[in-house]
Amino acid sequence: MSKRTDPEEKRHPIQVAANRSGLSPDVLRAWEKRYGAVDPDRTGGGQRRYSDQDIERLRLLREVTEAGRRIGDVADRPTDELARMVREDHRAEARLDGMTPDEEEQLTPFLVAAFEAADDLDAVELEKILERAQAVLPTESFLGGVVGGVMKRVGECWQEGRMRPGQEHVASGVVRRVLMDLLARARPLSEASRLVIGTPRGELHEIGALLAGCMAALEGWEVVYAGPDLPAGEIAELARRTGADQVGLSIVRPEDPAGVVDQVGALRKALPASCTIVVGGAGAMGLSEQLTAAGGRVVEDLREFRGLLRESASPSS
Repeated sequence: MSKRTDPEEKRHPIQVAANRSGLSPDVLRAWEKRYGAVDPDRTGGGQRRYSDQDIERLRLLREVTEAGRRIGDVADRPTDELARMVREDHRAEARLDGMTPDEEEQLTPFLVAAFEAADDLDAVELEKILERAQAVLPTESFLGGVVGGVMKRVGECWQEGRMRPGQEHVASGVVRRVLMDLLARARPLSEASRLVIGTPRGELHEIGALLAGCMAALEGWEVVYAGPDLPAGEIAELARRTGADQVGLSIVRPEDPAGVVDQVGALRKALPASCTIVVGGAGAMGLSEQLTAAGGRVVEDLREFRGLLRESASPSS
């Protein structure tokens, strides 16, 4: 391992290196001593000082070993090769659990290609892949399988530290643009049922709401997209003024779970009994009992939501 001697480069103590790489100090020392994974500088008192490149290398080594490789087999690999291995592992994991063989054969090429583009920060390619998928796949497969699948995987990798925030933001921006365009181009049926959809105050993740809104729009509903982080009173006012048949809320990672339940209860009191409040998203699943008690109808996924839309559509539509 060649050492870097740039005097301007920052050096960090072992605890910082451990925190940023996701390794314990004991493991870090063992990998350095036994396998030569990194070669940090030392202070005059003999304390280790790690560069940003050392920390990035350690993070990559952690990821490739978590994927099932032995540290002794990868410790001497060049850093760029480790990064390539991690990208390949991410792409191999970018498949939806629970697919039938036919669904997997149909969706996986789009899903893997979309995740690869997101991983590579290639916004143009990601948008092209999503547009191609939309053109050839059924609505549910495109929205839930490809768009929902790739954003689920991107979110997991971001939470695990396997993707940087910038990668997640770029992917979300492309997906939002594609879904907003789909919403703008959808034409409701005559005398269509109306849906107001967004996220409650404190919930900033809007992709789930956009996915549900697009599903409703493609089912012929008239969709009013309220956007993210909106207080219950504002959502209720939109629903009243537009004569909404349903209000949809997406909950992914709420800042205040109890507050979200309270907002659903406030909506229920503010809206007529004929207006259904539908709640979905990963964050809603853990609050299902409370949300139901507050007056919400919790749906597990887009497939269940689509069924509810069809049950609830205006008879004339």
